[in-house]
Amino acid sequence: MVTQVQRLDTLLEDLTRETFWQRWPEILKTDVKLSLVKELVHFENFSSKEVVRIAETDYRTYFKELCGYDLSMESKHLMIFNDASAIN
Repeated sequence: MVTQVQRLDTLLEDLTRETFWQRWPEILKTDVKLSLVKELVHFENFSSKEVVRIAETDYRTYFKELCGYDLSMESKHLMIFNDASAIN
């Protein structure tokens, strides 16, 4: 996950009005992955490899779940749902 922290630093470096909207989806994606790792490291039954795997896959639905949506539910058409999940 060190690479994710470095990635976030790179994205935030020299952020301007002109680059904000281009970088915003990637900033969200990286932030979500780091948040998931922070939450999952406290569970002793997950190995480091499993934590990274979960963060790399579950970031796509993080905001939906955080906002109380069931994964089968249609979410509102908001940037927060689309941007983080649209980037692979």
